[in-house]
Amino acid sequence: MVLAELVTYLAAQGVGTSGTNLFYGFVPPDPDAMVTLFEYGGQPNEPDLGTVNTRLVFPRVQALARGVRDDYDGPRLKIQDVVTALTKILNQSLSSVAYKAVEPLSDPFFLRRDENFRLEFVCNFKVTKAYSSS
Repeated sequence: MVLAELVTYLAAQGVGTSGTNLFYGFVPPDPDAMVTLFEYGGQPNEPDLGTVNTRLVFPRVQALARGVRDDYDGPRLKIQDVVTALTKILNQSLSSVAYKAVEPLSDPFFLRRDENFRLEFVCNFKVTKAYSSS
């Protein structure tokens, strides 16, 4: 599963600790300063021509970094840490799945200030990886 694989990778890169300040699939109310990943639709899968198998998949992932109340610099620097870490992925295996690349689709940008005045920054990524059934 792309999100679990990327969270494990980000934790190994020192971006955060999975389940403490590094999550996927939801935005927890606490801690204030945290990173979470979401998956959304990407390009259609690439078939392995002449077979019924899928060769490559192209999920899209959004990374969100949030900081403490009224802090602009903390989450802005943290989302840049995420970009730096994810763009290092090139032709390597994550959790036994072959990843070709993770490419940012834009520069990180300010998304919003939440109801507790915590600023959120995001960056969207195109992932190119081998198909995996998990």
